[in-house]
Amino acid sequence: MKKITTLLACLLMIVGTAFAQTELSAAQMQIRTDIKSFLESEGYAPTIDSDGDIKFKVEGKTYYISVSKKDTDPFYVALFRNHPYGETFTKQKIMNALGELNSNKGSKVLCFDTSYSYRAEMFIESAKPFKAVFSKLIRQIQMTSEDLAELM
Repeated sequence: MKKITTLLACLLMIVGTAFAQTELSAAQMQIRTDIKSFLESEGYAPTIDSDGDIKFKVEGKTYYISVSKKDTDPFYVALFRNHPYGETFTKQKIMNALGELNSNKGSKVLCFDTSYSYRAEMFIESAKPFKAVFSKLIRQIQMTSEDLAELM
């Protein structure tokens, strides 16, 4: 009986720790809320997706903003757009172009198993710096996307 009780206690601690790591802190939530409010004021229609990221569209393309659960001071924020690989945009072709794509830009391309992502990332202490560079970062992601299309 003691073994079962100890095992259950350990399982509860593991589940509790895993749950705690999936939730944003109050300060992280505030950053996310401030960024979402900014997007609303700019005329976007942001929502919070099932992962807790802010989701919105620019010129028909879906973008996301993620606030890292791990970083608290400053906060780590990523603005990104995901795409599945295809016949033209294969993982190998994109990986071959990364050296050129990821140099001298405010955005970068990351390759994953089944998709790739255009990303702009930053550490911030409040939403104010994000607001100041948001339009520039969107344009950088668009330019990186155009550069990749030219390379393909």
